[in-house]
Amino acid sequence: LTWCKLDKIIRDVFVDTIYQGNRAAPEMVKIVARGGSRSEIIQYLENDLTLSRDSRRNEIRIRSLRK
Repeated sequence: LTWCKLDKIIRDVFVDTIYQGNRAAPEMVKIVARGGSRSEIIQYLENDLTLSRDSRRNEIRIRSLRK
């Protein structure tokens, strides 16, 4: 799966998590690389303890994915 073929919202959310210092990025990369859907990314964002510390930021990401 190439970067250009990824859903733009998923790309934006992924880049945002990296920019914010996502230590759990390798797991998100696995989900994205296997063609994970928005719902899989949402589930990951809701359940990852590293990301849940910044709940406001995560809420914004999840809202973007639900559009």
